[in-house]
Amino acid sequence: MPEERPSRRERNKRRTRRAIAEAALALFERDGFEAVTVDQIVERADVSPRTFFRYFATKEDAAFPHWAERQAAFEARLAEAGRGGSPMAGVREALGAMTEPIEADPAAELRQQRVVDASPALRAKEAELFEAWGEAIGAHLRKGRSQRAARDAAVVAAAILGAVRASFRAWVRSDGKLRFARLEEEAFEALRVAFGD
Repeated sequence: MPEERPSRRERNKRRTRRAIAEAALALFERDGFEAVTVDQIVERADVSPRTFFRYFATKEDAAFPHWAERQAAFEARLAEAGRGGSPMAGVREALGAMTEPIEADPAAELRQQRVVDASPALRAKEAELFEAWGEAIGAHLRKGRSQRAARDAAVVAAAILGAVRASFRAWVRSDGKLRFARLEEEAFEALRVAFGD
């Protein structure tokens, strides 16, 4: 079935959201996240403060404009993957929700990550956002398991999240020259050896 074309209203909303996110990123790059105000972002994006807060609850959220969408895609894939196969294989498949956009536009991802890495507040926010992925992985691995196995699943989920984060940091350090999906595969192989599949 062909994918439905978004309505004009939906296209306009996406355009506005992109304009706000781009204005925020440009200011964060120039002045540093902590020095930038929402008033400056809305002035640069040529929108009202009310419009800004319709798209982003906080200034921090504007620094991670794609995160909620990727989290939702990840959780949807995880639910789909849970219908068959091993839990670990399901997690690996679902993590494509993270790797695909990174590999589709590595320059944009690196640009955003440089802003995040330069700000203690954004690094803390990033850790919080990654934790939500970890919670989703843990919930997926715990399904239908005994209480003891559920505790073990929490350990494995933390290890998976650590592997993903280590892979991402290695990708950033390579300035996008290494393939993120490949780094993640190598990390998962190390986990498979340690924990089994």
